[in-house]
Amino acid sequence: MFETRDFQGYFQDREVVGDKVYPWRFRVTGFGFDDVSCDVLKTDGSIERVPITVENCILIDGQYYDHRYWDH
Repeated sequence: MFETRDFQGYFQDREVVGDKVYPWRFRVTGFGFDDVSCDVLKTDGSIERVPITVENCILIDGQYYDHRYWDH
C-alpha cells in the first residue's frame, strides 16, 4: 500500500508493507542538464527545480535530503 501527503507544498509518498513503514519520499521527475539541479513534483501538480549535490542530496526549503528521501 502507498500513502501520500502534502509536505509544505511538495508531494510525498511512502510504501507500507505489513509492519514495515518506509520513509516519506519526494518525487524527482527529472534532472537538469547542468548536473546541479533536479525537478521535484509539487502537490498542485507543478514541478519545481531544486539544487542537487554531487552526493545526490536535494535541497527542499533549506534542508538537504539524501537519496533515502527521494525517488526517481
